[in-house]
Order: sequence, then C-alpha cells, then structure tokens
Amino acid sequence: MKWLAFVCCCALLTIGAVSSQWVFAQDASPTAPVMDTAKLMKVFADPAMETIKGAIKEVPATPKGWRVIQDQGEAVAEIANLTMMREGDHEKAPEWDQLADAMKKAGLALAESAGKKDFADVQAKVTAVIASCNECHKKFEPDTAPEILP
Repeated sequence: MKWLAFVCCCALLTIGAVSSQWVFAQDASPTAPVMDTAKLMKVFADPAMETIKGAIKEVPATPKGWRVIQDQGEAVAEIANLTMMREGDHEKAPEWDQLADAMKKAGLALAESAGKKDFADVQAKVTAVIASCNECHKKFEPDTAPEILP
C-alpha cells in the first residue's frame, strides 16, 4: 500500500512539474528581451565599464589582471549582442544594429589586445569602446543617455 501511495505521489508531482513548465513556456519566447535598453545598460554595461576603467589605471601586474580586461571586453561584445535584441522605437532604425555592431567589434578588439598584454593598445581600445557607446547615446538618447568619460 505504501508503494502505491509513493507511485501516485511521484506521478502527481511529475504531472504538476511538466504542466507548470508547459504553462511557463507559453508566456514568452525563449529569446524575448527581459529588460529594456536603459536597464540593460544600467545592470550590465555600467558595471563592465567601471571594471574596465579600474583595471586599466595601471599596467596589470598579473595574468589575472589581464584576464579581467579580456573578460570585460568580451562582456561588452555580448552586451552589444543583447542590445541588438531590443524591441522598441529606436531599435527599428537601421543605425541601431550598426552602432551595436561597432560596440561589439570594439569589445572584441579590447579583449584581443588584453590577450596580447599590449597595454598601450588596450588603452586605445577602451577609448574605442567608449566612443561606440557615446555615438549611440548621442544618436538615440541625446537628452537622457549619459556621456561616458574615459
């Protein structure tokens, strides 16, 4: 009798779990953005930029220091990918994807320079990342988006 009760409980739990997953899967597409662009930047881009700025105050003394810069360059590139997924008024403009692609390329170039441990080039690539951000801000939110300073 205990065996039957156990089997019934397991069956009910399985049915409940499967049906709740099916209901939640119906709510949104798996690739639908969760945040608007402003929040995406606040939650992901701002901390990445602060980490980069802190990491390039001086030449990294350890492999970990270089890796931080490399990882954050890749993070900037990934944030650019996420930026391209946004769905709003600005995002319909053809320049949106072009500017996001420039940000992605700048982030990847930063990561590559950090991988080569080329500090002068890292500094130049950080300037390019900042320029890509500011260009988009000026185009789409000149009155509200911040100007990123080196």
